[in-house]
Amino acid sequence: MANQSTQRQNFFSRDIIGYDGKDLKDKLSNFENRIIDKFYPEKNGKNTFKKFVINLFKNAKSPYTFEADFIRHVNNVFSEDFILNKEELKSIVIDYFRKYCNENNKLDYHVWHLFHSCKQTDWVPTGHNTQTKQETMPIEVTELMKDFLLNKDFDGFLLTLIKVESFDRKTFAISELAIDLFDDWETFEKVLTKKDEEDSNFLHEFKKFMAVFASKNYSQYVDFEFKDIPIQEKINKS
Repeated sequence: MANQSTQRQNFFSRDIIGYDGKDLKDKLSNFENRIIDKFYPEKNGKNTFKKFVINLFKNAKSPYTFEADFIRHVNNVFSEDFILNKEELKSIVIDYFRKYCNENNKLDYHVWHLFHSCKQTDWVPTGHNTQTKQETMPIEVTELMKDFLLNKDFDGFLLTLIKVESFDRKTFAISELAIDLFDDWETFEKVLTKKDEEDSNFLHEFKKFMAVFASKNYSQYVDFEFKDIPIQEKINKS
């Protein structure tokens, strides 16, 4: 039901009806064995209930929007009462991301959404009965994303990396997403060097732009006249 399309703006803002994650988590919670005792009283009831929940996730249809959001929510507020553990949830959401990347060649909203849905949340004790949230991205997911960006929609990736200065909209920078994925600017530049310019409409110009950006120590918006990269699309959206 949550995946049904809608034209109305809502919390999800992704053209689906959606459903309150907390409420759904509570409905699936086996707190004090209440679900097992009521609906699965047989000997292997817990396994039967677990298979039911796993099948709900595995039968999800592309682009897996609501299911990935729900896993992200459960991961953020995880409790032992949920029938699936963190590793099982992690495996499911990574599989969503892998399947969508295999099925699609365009860098779209869903690629980014599923990528970020794979972040793992842990609550680390800081003393005095307090905790701090720590988020990490599985290495496997980062490698899948890099492979998609470099080999399926490289030009789309380069366009995504260009940031437009929000006030004058006449100067530009490169998003730190590049170093989030490739660790540092030097490594990212080596990746660009290895790519064949004949396979890209944007790479030659992007390298020139990056050289100007690098001259400012990768820290300032710079003037640059784009001729090949359709920067006006970014300007119109900024």
